[in-house]
Amino acid sequence: MKVIRGCNARTLTLIATAVLALAAWTRSSASSDFSTEAPQRTRGGAGLRAATWQVIDLDDVSGITQYEGWFQKGLDLHLVLESTLGYWQHTESSTEPGPLSTETTRELYTYLVPALTAVKMYPVTRPSAALEPYLAAGLGPVLRIQREKVTSTDPLVVPTDETSIQTGLGIQTGAGVEWSPPGAFGLALGGYYQWATFGQNVSGRRMYRGPGMNVGLTYRFQY
Repeated sequence: MKVIRGCNARTLTLIATAVLALAAWTRSSASSDFSTEAPQRTRGGAGLRAATWQVIDLDDVSGITQYEGWFQKGLDLHLVLESTLGYWQHTESSTEPGPLSTETTRELYTYLVPALTAVKMYPVTRPSAALEPYLAAGLGPVLRIQREKVTSTDPLVVPTDETSIQTGLGIQTGAGVEWSPPGAFGLALGGYYQWATFGQNVSGRRMYRGPGMNVGLTYRFQY
């Protein structure tokens, strides 16, 4: 795959592999905890997150919000498997002058829908702790839907309205902290770095990448 601004698929894979290897080592070291609690029960949960993803080299990214719904299942006392479904939207618009005071307007609507599976690690706490820092790394498919609309007051320009759909690869690494007071509900705050890469260069962009911050509501399953 072509290197894009110093970040290629090999680099992304190495980052994800390193974090996942650390998680696997922690799980192995915590194997003695298996008999004391049922991890599927104590770590199971779901929630909603809102995140601001600052995509690099993308105009007008301020105020763009990514939404995620997630579900997690405990693997052991320190590891969970988290499945997320997200949604991100961005709109670009440009106007070019033409002859005799005519104008041509181009609008591009981009929608990304990532479906990631991540390993989340709580390295220093048990499920009974009220405040738990975590590390996470995951990957999965990303659906990109783009609608390009061209309108013009120039009679020589043919108006168009086309939609394209592509599937690419998404990778996300992150860290944060979860607060779980007595009861089922809690709060989470975190930061992450996310990539979404596509095989074809549509509308001048093949990769979306950048840092983000998220805040969310958590729910621990009650048994």
